Amino acid sequence: MGQGLQWLSLVAIVASLPVVVLISNVLHEIGHALAALAVGYRVRGFVVGGTSADFSRDGGFLQFGRKFGRAATLISPGSGWITGWRGMVTYGAGAAVNLFVVVVTAPASIGWEFEHGVVVQPGAHTYLPVVTVFFFVVNLVFLVANLIPRVHSSGAVSDGQHLLNLLHSRRLIEWIKIGESSVVIDRPRAQVWHFLDDPRNVTSYDDRVERVYQKPGTPAGVGRILVAHMVPVPPATVGDVVESETVAFDPPRRMMARGARNHSLRVETALRAVGPDSTRLTRTAWLGAKPLAPEQRQRLLSTLGEAGSRLSQENERIRRILTPDTTATLAIPGARARRRARARRV
Repeated sequence: MGQGLQWLSLVAIVASLPVVVLISNVLHEIGHALAALAVGYRVRGFVVGGTSADFSRDGGFLQFGRKFGRAATLISPGSGWITGWRGMVTYGAGAAVNLFVVVVTAPASIGWEFEHGVVVQPGAHTYLPVVTVFFFVVNLVFLVANLIPRVHSSGAVSDGQHLLNLLHSRRLIEWIKIGESSVVIDRPRAQVWHFLDDPRNVTSYDDRVERVYQKPGTPAGVGRILVAHMVPVPPATVGDVVESETVAFDPPRRMMARGARNHSLRVETALRAVGPDSTRLTRTAWLGAKPLAPEQRQRLLSTLGEAGSRLSQENERIRRILTPDTTATLAIPGARARRRARARRV
């Protein structure tokens, strides 16, 4: 009987590890959510057992996925994007919760390790101490892993990388919307996203570009750098080469790119499903600058006023490319029928 209880205790201890990982991840994401609400951001949803890519707009606020041990919080600002001290509080709160758990569990965990070592004798009396050690180790790993600045191969960005990006852009205090255009396309959102995410399609709607390709060695998603060879402007015979870097990537909803050299200019692309086979495409141009007086802001917007018209032209071209031309489709059979009729008469 005693040996059976020992084995049962051992199974319970082993089974507790993935549960501890899930709980720690959820606590990490709750920290992000509470901090976002505290600084005035909106929490769009919460995913347990998945990532932000698994969130469905058609589902509820709380959604469940099949990736056990994972969790994600979807946060969005009222306008623009996450930046400044609010962004640093939001991105740092998850690691702060992990640090809190580490501090709380450290005395019991370290004391138990010094007393018993790494050898665990199964039994009911060892269950809670071992689970406490699990919480200490897992949250310590989460703390370190999330604060290391890195971009994963999937395009996901660590909290440390987000914080580093915000520190690099700390001089950009205010983001000014210099142009925006929106259009409804009669195509599913996934299809519109696939078209816009392929750099080879840029030349079909932007007549200023000769060719575009992804810079070798850059990842898909966040961190991707696109190299665009521009059409030469007379009297020049060779066009400029412009690089842009993807800084936000949330398929199939939103992406944002900035100039690789000029970080103060960004273009945001947002897709919203307005029906089963229709999508609203909204593209916004932002300019980062120090706080401006109202007359300075108006002067700047007047100077850059063509950004909105340029976005409108490109959006209309995108709509025409993706929307089927039913009149042309119907005209082809009619022309063929007329040719067959003339052939029969001859």
